[in-house]
Amino acid sequence: MLIVFSKNKQDSDLFILKTIEKYLVSEGCVGINAPQVNRIKGKPFNTNPPPYISLSHSSEYIVCTAACLPVGVDVQIMKDMNFEKFSKRYYNRIVIDKFDFYKYWTFAEAKAKRNGNPLVEELKNADFSDCKTIDFIENYTLAVCTNDKSPITFWDLDNALAE
Repeated sequence: MLIVFSKNKQDSDLFILKTIEKYLVSEGCVGINAPQVNRIKGKPFNTNPPPYISLSHSSEYIVCTAACLPVGVDVQIMKDMNFEKFSKRYYNRIVIDKFDFYKYWTFAEAKAKRNGNPLVEELKNADFSDCKTIDFIENYTLAVCTNDKSPITFWDLDNALAE
């Protein structure tokens, strides 16, 4: 699985194609059908999977994930708010801790993207066993939901382009 991120504003479809290209090269899959990005209800997908893709933006960052199985990714900047009030409204549990709140939120967003379900439905879901948080950047939460058990590789597109 590959997670590509950038702090620079990017065209989303071009960013996705760069992610897919990097994934295919890293997996030794050169010479297969060219990837093509389309959208259904705003959600991007590769018309020639694998890889399966997912895209997320938050504040300054854009993140795209490519994997051999369906995948969802979400990145969120962690802001202060009334977590108890918000969790009472949307979650099936009360959450007052900032880190727990954003962990559940990013799990739900990533799972909704992977499954094609409404976010509200996934927020009520108590089963996030196929989701994990990943240490990313200070004050951000990054979550991935997939059954793909392959190792995760990170690629900082900004540093790659600077080289």
